[in-house]
Amino acid sequence: MPERIEVELTFRGESAEEAKNALTAAGGDGVKSHSALGLTGVEEIIFAVMVVEGMAKLVTTLVRQWRCGIVVVVGVDGKKVSTEKNCDIPRGSVLLVHPDGTQATLQEPSEPQLGSWFKDALKI
Repeated sequence: MPERIEVELTFRGESAEEAKNALTAAGGDGVKSHSALGLTGVEEIIFAVMVVEGMAKLVTTLVRQWRCGIVVVVGVDGKKVSTEKNCDIPRGSVLLVHPDGTQATLQEPSEPQLGSWFKDALKI
């Protein structure tokens, strides 16, 4: 069975339904969401579990849908990926944060580019 990881999406000002659909289309299971008060107001947080290969598909979908950039952080243990909309990053850009703290920014990345990065970051 392929390795599964926890995924957390945090955003505001975007369609929660579209984000849930993107998660489901990328193979997310157990999709749950709730609203929470964040630093910038009420944010939507969506949780799911998915296979690693689906992460590249999810991020490429969201980078096209969302009106701002995205920050993707792989947890130190490699078992959780947090994805957050960030308007300090230009639309179409993805800031990738590796478990070792190194960072890379990609502009409108392809699924293969992201897939390769996730495989390295998650040691697959």
